Amino acid sequence: MSNIDLNIYKELAEKAMFEASDLLIGKFRPDNPSDLKKFYKSVNALVTDADLSSDKKITQNLNDSRLSANIYSEESQKTIDKNSNLFWLIDPLCGTVPYSLGMDHWGINIALRDKEKLILSCLSSPSIGEYFSVIDGQEVTRNGKSHKSTSPAKNLSESTIVLEVDGGSEWKKNMNEISKWITKVSQVNSFSSIAYPMTQMALGRIPGGVFYGIDTVHFAAGAMIVESLGLLVTDKQGKNIDWSKKEPLDCVVVGWPNIHEELIKLM
Repeated sequence: MSNIDLNIYKELAEKAMFEASDLLIGKFRPDNPSDLKKFYKSVNALVTDADLSSDKKITQNLNDSRLSANIYSEESQKTIDKNSNLFWLIDPLCGTVPYSLGMDHWGINIALRDKEKLILSCLSSPSIGEYFSVIDGQEVTRNGKSHKSTSPAKNLSESTIVLEVDGGSEWKKNMNEISKWITKVSQVNSFSSIAYPMTQMALGRIPGGVFYGIDTVHFAAGAMIVESLGLLVTDKQGKNIDWSKKEPLDCVVVGWPNIHEELIKLM
């Protein structure tokens, strides 16, 4: 790990998370829906002015002279120090579609990686008042207090599992694989977000999930939070995730050890 004071990075990341959360709450469920400006940057990639405003707020906070980390956000990139192995992985509004519809299934992801390893994470679901942070090797905090969690289910057949698939092409590519495990679970939820279901896993309400075609900026923050609480986060072969990849992750499997083991076996 780079020789840095992670407490300084955490302080600024939390500040960025809280300020962006306040900003997004201020734009959430406007009296006039047309006040939320929307456009598509590509197929299935909705963007609103709230995404861009949140991104600006976060990157302004993290572009601090005390920090050497480069910025890789869903909405922008910035090279702070080309010799640094540190990268912020940011999704300033994870769940743009539900956010634009006035649903609570959205949040903010801010993670810091050193080479391929995650070393700091902030995850929030502002509309339900949940904020998580962790430094590598330390306890997870929830709303500023130490937090622990347990699995709500002992086996897959009793579990409500998250399934997130990024668009029609990913459904087409993975439909056969999904059919192998989805019939073995009790219920399946999909939120069109990563931050929100990862928050629910951190709270001990959902025991696991499977995610197809997801970029690391959407996933890193939540992954570090739930891993620090005892869940496993791997690819579908059970191997560790390379967080330095910029291309979408084919498949990520998350769950408490017994749930994760059952999912991996089915795949």
